[in-house]
Amino acid sequence: DGLTVMRNAATYFSSSDRSRQITDRMSEVFADLFLHGGSDEMPPVKTLALYYDFRELTPLGADGDEMIRRLGERLVTVDLLDEAIELFEHQVTNRLEGTAKAVVATRLAVIELLDKRPAKALETIRRTRQTRLPEDLTLRRLMLEARALTELSEFDQALELIADQQTKEADLLRADIYWAAQDWALAADSLQKVLGERWKDPTPLAPATQAQVMRAAIAYTLAGKQPELDMLRTNYLDKMAKNPYTDGFAVITQSPDGQGVAFRQLASTIAGIDTLKDFMANYRRDL
Repeated sequence: DGLTVMRNAATYFSSSDRSRQITDRMSEVFADLFLHGGSDEMPPVKTLALYYDFRELTPLGADGDEMIRRLGERLVTVDLLDEAIELFEHQVTNRLEGTAKAVVATRLAVIELLDKRPAKALETIRRTRQTRLPEDLTLRRLMLEARALTELSEFDQALELIADQQTKEADLLRADIYWAAQDWALAADSLQKVLGERWKDPTPLAPATQAQVMRAAIAYTLAGKQPELDMLRTNYLDKMAKNPYTDGFAVITQSPDGQGVAFRQLASTIAGIDTLKDFMANYRRDL
């Protein structure tokens, strides 16, 4: 309400010196709200409405970009993804150039993938491609592009894109690609590479790792790789105790029957695991 009163005063008495002081004060208040935590106590939707009501007060340059980034990332935390996409899309299209544009475009692609828009994420990465970006940013954009291709069932393109990458993240993405393509032998081998010798670590398995072990068991069974399945059971049976996959892991590794009802039910459940969610976890934490 205060900003509205000040805007009316500045509009109706534009030639007054006091009006110019009021305009400066409006900019200070707006910056305090969005750059210095002034809006943190407001509900996100109300914060967004306030921003759109007075977006002409957004400063030029780095401060304005930082303001939009903070608002957009706050919207992501409460799953207002459409609204966050609109904010970042405006930045990429109208406000930024160079590396800064590539950084925000990467952030935009992350949100588009979270919002199940892989085609848009792919288009965002490709239209903002440029040379001489920092190596870590280039790698992140490469991984996001490959993930978007996977979600679009362009498996060969996705694999070709990350063929030279030998990181654990790339190995896990390869496993996801082979899994989605139902290439069970390569999916199992890729998951085993991701797991490595994790079974030697005495600490409990994280939920994501539990799912990887279970997917490896399913893939080995579907690929008919009994020796590898037996080794997986030997290494992980104790570690898979007392978690949501305990019974399923025991059933599959004890009596593998790729045609049985119990196996088909388990395979259907494991196939339903949202690998995109696990892939996006680190990106979302960054936001």
